[in-house]
Amino acid sequence: MSSRRYTAAALALVLAGVVGLMTGRAQGQAPEVCWFRQLAPYGINAGVGTNRITPAAGGSVLVGGDAALACLKRTGELRWVFHFQRLLEAVADNETFIYPARQDGVNPMWVDPESELVFLGASSRVLYAIDIATGALRWSWSGARSVFESVIGADGRVHVETTDFKHWALDIATGRVLWNAEFRRVSNCQTGVFNGVLVRPNIDGTGSHPPAVRMTWNDVHRVWCRLIFGLNATSGAYLWQGTQQLDVVQQLWEPDMPFRTFPEYPLGLAYVSDSSGDVVAIDLTTGKYVWRVAAAAGYNTKWNHRMNLELWGDLLIVHSQGFISFAPGGDKGIIMALNALTGERLWIRDDVYPSLCGMTVSQGLLVYSAFIQPYEGDKYGPGPVNNKIQVSVHILTATMQPITVKPLPERPVYAPCPHAADMPAPQRDVPTVSTGRVLSPDPEPVPPTPAKPMMTAPAASDGPYCWKQTMAFKPLASPATDNKYIYVQDNAGLIMAIDIRSGEAAWKATAGPGSVSMAYPTNILLAEGLLFLGTAASAAAPASWILSRSAGHLLWRRQSGSRPNYPNLYPSFYGYPAYANGIMYIGTPDAYINAYNATTGEEVWSYYIGVYRPDTVQYSAEDNLVYAISHDADVGYSDQLTAWLLAFDATDGTVVWERKMDSFASESGFLNVVNGVMVFATNEGELRAYSAGRGGGDLLWTYSVGADKFRKQESALLVDGSRLGLNDTDVVFWGDADSSVRALRTSDLTVLWQISLRDIDVFPEVESLPPPVVWLQFTLSNGALYIPSDQGLFVVNVTNGAPLWTDLRGRINAMVLVVERPELGGAQVVYGRYLSNVDSNVPACRPNNPSGGISTLATDDSATTRFPVPSPAAVAPADKSSQDRLQAAVSKLVDSKSVRVSMLSVEAVGGSSSGAAVVRLSLKASSSKALAAAVEGLQDAALDGELQAALGAKGVRGGALAAAKAVRFITDAAGGAVVAAAAAAVLAGRANTYSGLL
Repeated sequence: MSSRRYTAAALALVLAGVVGLMTGRAQGQAPEVCWFRQLAPYGINAGVGTNRITPAAGGSVLVGGDAALACLKRTGELRWVFHFQRLLEAVADNETFIYPARQDGVNPMWVDPESELVFLGASSRVLYAIDIATGALRWSWSGARSVFESVIGADGRVHVETTDFKHWALDIATGRVLWNAEFRRVSNCQTGVFNGVLVRPNIDGTGSHPPAVRMTWNDVHRVWCRLIFGLNATSGAYLWQGTQQLDVVQQLWEPDMPFRTFPEYPLGLAYVSDSSGDVVAIDLTTGKYVWRVAAAAGYNTKWNHRMNLELWGDLLIVHSQGFISFAPGGDKGIIMALNALTGERLWIRDDVYPSLCGMTVSQGLLVYSAFIQPYEGDKYGPGPVNNKIQVSVHILTATMQPITVKPLPERPVYAPCPHAADMPAPQRDVPTVSTGRVLSPDPEPVPPTPAKPMMTAPAASDGPYCWKQTMAFKPLASPATDNKYIYVQDNAGLIMAIDIRSGEAAWKATAGPGSVSMAYPTNILLAEGLLFLGTAASAAAPASWILSRSAGHLLWRRQSGSRPNYPNLYPSFYGYPAYANGIMYIGTPDAYINAYNATTGEEVWSYYIGVYRPDTVQYSAEDNLVYAISHDADVGYSDQLTAWLLAFDATDGTVVWERKMDSFASESGFLNVVNGVMVFATNEGELRAYSAGRGGGDLLWTYSVGADKFRKQESALLVDGSRLGLNDTDVVFWGDADSSVRALRTSDLTVLWQISLRDIDVFPEVESLPPPVVWLQFTLSNGALYIPSDQGLFVVNVTNGAPLWTDLRGRINAMVLVVERPELGGAQVVYGRYLSNVDSNVPACRPNNPSGGISTLATDDSATTRFPVPSPAAVAPADKSSQDRLQAAVSKLVDSKSVRVSMLSVEAVGGSSSGAAVVRLSLKASSSKALAAAVEGLQDAALDGELQAALGAKGVRGGALAAAKAVRFITDAAGGAVVAAAAAAVLAGRANTYSGLL
């Protein structure tokens, strides 16, 4: 099989035995490859994959792509491939728009060890329940309006989160919706269920600021609080809300949220990681965190600080998703073990591949997947899809000791590949990382039925001008209007014209497959019946576009980065393009300021600005100048020290004047030229005013908020004072990362007014939210100032800052559009709301801010489609002799003279393919301490595979205790005895007695 055949998307699956982790830092030999497989022929593409390793069906590896899910046996043979149709829609110019999956390109999945079903949240916005042994579809649910953020489950329920803040709990067996809720914020995909508690962290959105600001705000991020909700997983009832001092709780790919019980924490600890590399243990009883560890401390994980987590007995294994160095050959990450109770670091290794999709523990082995990509120049992290990217699966074994006993655990040893001596060398034409067994390709699968475009759901409407439209992804561009349509675009390449009254889509156009990162398109500029914009498409690089206003037809486009030796140095556009006299002006990601003929797209002139990233450009008719602001950010994600303001002759591109700034400055909105002056906010806590015009560029004045009040700031709005009834001064409005908003008189540099958006006396609705961060330009209309922030929209009186109304249901990523409608008593306000909504409201339908951060929704079972399921295989009741043998095996594992084991029953569970049974037992102990030790011993035995081996009989599995996440520990009313109950049902128990499932 030629590797060239799949150069666009070659994903290999590799099984390797990796040198064990040693006490302290260690170096070791290269991984031994057991087998690898090319999966591109089956629709599994690199860059969008995720995988799960599970003992289900005798050992399975599940690998997901953008439109398929493959299941391989543990030996590498392909078991089945499940194809699904991505969500498509016919758009302008006979094009088809493909709706994306989650932000990182992943279709999340969860494996239920009891039913041996895998639940796939597909980009088609359908949840599929698939039998792991056969690939048969058991049921599907199509009730989601938005993309799946996470899929998890326990206790006979599968829980799904979508990017429109909604949560559904469905019955695992039938797909029936059991309860439904809506939150104020999108969830992290790292969610979990344990002991009947659903743990749901908010992302809170602060990780997606424009790179011009975000990359320098780590010091500010650290003091912000993240909200983590605890809900009753059975009913959806609110239990607690934890406030953690964490960075953004936002993960990539498919991270697990491990859980572990201790006598000190009988309900359990949940382990959560954030985007700065911190790991936190949270008490499930209170929601408070018990310890926090900076796992990445001492390492440079510059591209990605996130960590994947898994429990291995009493160890919490922490594996980095990002690389730890920035040099050739530095494509390695870190893996470490922490004491799960205290957070103490026990050992660490820094020569392993970065993690991809999490880990699992099976039969005493830690099995983890890794992301292998060679160092390529100055770029680190996932780059363009190519056949150098591979997914590998590694095995680790160790001599485990109680972590409370010194010395530290003995160093781990190799886990050799099965039958390694019989494995021939790999074929030369298949990419790999080492020697090993190459499995011959299975027969080509029958291609799936060609996808057909389908219509998306209509707008949600509460009356004229009161509507919500759904984009494909983040609406990062400020909208525009001609009073007939609202024009918007997102960072997935979807461009839409929306009826301004009804909210229905008039037309849609596509810029090609879109970005799955935080790339920004430009804001939309409307002039002379045309739409001027730069797109965030990733397949053919960002491009400047001109579309017709009436039908969305593409007139022309110019691809950025197409000049030889001038690639795109920056991830995206930012700010506004400009238009005048038949010419479009735009700054592009290849570091050029460009002028294009608006009719033909031909280049009129261009100017290269080197390491600077261009933001907004602005045309001034008064002196025929084009102004451009740029800064030195995004090259290495670290500089952000200077800025460059330029004035060009609009006709020929001659530089009329230029001014370097010794401070970072950027602008997401318009470059306001008012009475011959431009004002910029800098990262040093200053406002700087420069003279405009052909003789301009002079620094006129500066204003500092003071070193003791310094917070990062970006955008400023300069307003002619006559618009405010002030004839002696103009006014500058701006905000910062400290939630402060100020109005400054330019004539004497005195503060007209100042407010704090986190002042709960002024804005009581922010009490349960992190402090709002302000970085975007404000909008002024009819005496109201519209302030977008990462927590939502604030509207205040422009003369004194008094609050008018708020919408704090989610982050606002771009400037707000305001259309005054006096016949309706006030303005129509249109804005993109995190994650994929475009909202419109007028005074009659201003949004409510839900209290407590969560509200209950009605359930609807009409979206579930069920498929026939074979009858379960009959399992004969165990005879007395068999029960005695099981009882003896469990008693031996407990190994305590003060604990007595009694077997209660053996019953069949699952479908015919599972061959599984449930063993019910009872433990009686002389004291609660002895009982707790016995239960903990059984849990460890299940995790290490000893319990399954001891039970011996075929078809009898660990069940609820085989995965520690399915066991509940509670105290009785007196608080003295420990009672553990299985996740499937709470069995009756008395003090010092455990009745549960194995």
